[in-house]
Amino acid sequence: MFNSTLLDIVLSMIFLYLLLALVVTGVNEFFFTFRRQRARHLKRALGLMFYDEEWQELFPKLQESSFIKVLRRKKKEFPSYIPSENFAKALISVLGEGKIDFKAIKEKIAKNEEKGELSTLLDHLFQSGVDNLEKLQAELEKIFDQSMDRVSGWYRRHAKLWSFYIAALISVGFNIDSMQIARDMFKNKEKAKFNADAAQNYLADTAKVEKKVIIFKTDSTDESGITLNEDKNAEITMELDTFSNPSDSFVTDSDTVITKKPEEVVKDIKVVVTEIDKLDIPMGWIKGNYPEYKKGDCLYMFILEWLAKFFGLLITAFAVSLGALFWFDLLGKVSPLRKKDK
Repeated sequence: MFNSTLLDIVLSMIFLYLLLALVVTGVNEFFFTFRRQRARHLKRALGLMFYDEEWQELFPKLQESSFIKVLRRKKKEFPSYIPSENFAKALISVLGEGKIDFKAIKEKIAKNEEKGELSTLLDHLFQSGVDNLEKLQAELEKIFDQSMDRVSGWYRRHAKLWSFYIAALISVGFNIDSMQIARDMFKNKEKAKFNADAAQNYLADTAKVEKKVIIFKTDSTDESGITLNEDKNAEITMELDTFSNPSDSFVTDSDTVITKKPEEVVKDIKVVVTEIDKLDIPMGWIKGNYPEYKKGDCLYMFILEWLAKFFGLLITAFAVSLGALFWFDLLGKVSPLRKKDK
């Protein structure tokens, strides 16, 4: 069996990382929603689908196709998602110059002497047995999906790197030092027990629902008097499958696009920050939370203390960047050990 205090600290740290990860991904969600980053990246990805002049001439027409325009939330905004079916139909319409005619498209491609990547690809499809509109649409849908899969690899890496930057900024900005926090709870066993209890309580609340969510019981207002919820002692739920990684990849299904308004995301973040405050952990650049050099102190030890501070902040940033879903799953695996040990 694990030492009970050590297990309390482990659970407390996991719960802290979970809460901080929710803040980080909340900031991510705000950024991607407010700045419409998905729409921008999707437009850029489609624009680079083929690297030739032919595609660059067709792409503006594709954007104005009725099959694409119908997906816009606002008249002048590029859509945040495009189903493969809409893309294929839009491209067929553009190639047929407004007509949905397989024969006309095939003849047009055959007459094109200076074939670009798209025309060459279509030629290959025609030669390999694509002989009607339905087959052509199906093949174009596959090409679109494959293209989005490739771009998603870059996009996912970009999003994870961005999450790490936000996590590092929060860790350093608020001086959230994992090593210092763990030492503090080791000295204050009651605090460690309280935080571990809080972690298990939230885990128990999530067992009430089928989806992976974290449930926060809230008062109607926060300390600044801003209304969080109309009902007292209400619950705010956050779906980890979406909220933990809102910018993880491109999406082509409207059901998976995050539709929260920026003010709703801010409200979620405020609730999580309130929960972090309840943990009573040492944070912030206040006296006593960072090494101070005084006359007569050992300079060598002072430097070592700052190195420890650096690694403590780095641990926090790296841990938080792993995402809320990771820490939620780990909390579920570690929590039963404490029940057996207590």
